[in-house]
Amino acid sequence: MIIISTRWHTDDLVGRLLENEPGRWKVVSFPAIALEDEEHRRQGEALSPERYSLEALVELRESLGEYTFKSLFQQNPTPEGGSLLRRYKWRYWQYAGMSLPPVTLVDDKDAVIEIAPEELPAAFDRHLQSWDLSFTGSATSDYVCGLDIRTAGPKRFITDAVHERLDFSETVRAVENFRRKHPSCSGTFIENTANGAASIDLLEQRLPGILGHLDPGEKVNPATTGIDRAQPWLRMTVGRQLVEVRLTLRRLCAWTGWAKPYGRLRN
Repeated sequence: MIIISTRWHTDDLVGRLLENEPGRWKVVSFPAIALEDEEHRRQGEALSPERYSLEALVELRESLGEYTFKSLFQQNPTPEGGSLLRRYKWRYWQYAGMSLPPVTLVDDKDAVIEIAPEELPAAFDRHLQSWDLSFTGSATSDYVCGLDIRTAGPKRFITDAVHERLDFSETVRAVENFRRKHPSCSGTFIENTANGAASIDLLEQRLPGILGHLDPGEKVNPATTGIDRAQPWLRMTVGRQLVEVRLTLRRLCAWTGWAKPYGRLRN
């Protein structure tokens, strides 16, 4: 069986086949601009210069944007450094006393940069949790995502997370267990959609500080709102699982102001 396809998204047909049947398929990819030296061209050279010169491809990259260009022309729908959520803008934290090495990344200008992790503060100004729920816990449903977010001055630290497929009962238990795990949390935000309304009604009887709300960004692309002002956290992804991106940006922008969230750097 042969599949001839242009990549559009990490969750397109080819993406799903490679994820579900990783050992079955051999990928033969022809990026418009060579990513490395190949048999018939060198790194950085155009695939078919008589059709698309390197200059024309560079112009297309600028007009289409990094994500679209790397999907349609480079056959790689997930740019190494991220598209809307630039990986080199992420920040990381580590526990006090740890000496983890810096994260080495490449920025938009192909310059190599190193990002050293910061120590997690011993005390915080504010401590909240936030949840984005789904309708069911089936294998094809969206993930339920919960974040533990703490503020210290102008910085927001993402200190823990839940990211699972859960049904209604499991979701309620997860919210309760997350609060017990982090007893200093003073409030829990839950989006009043999907299972949110029923969960809020039940949890209000069991936990203090349950706050239901509607997503203020439903009519805009949540991954493009305030990216320059609210830098993303380590575990954020662009692709199939966008829930943590939406959740973090919405919460940070809605009730903590614009700042830089920090994610833990794991060794």
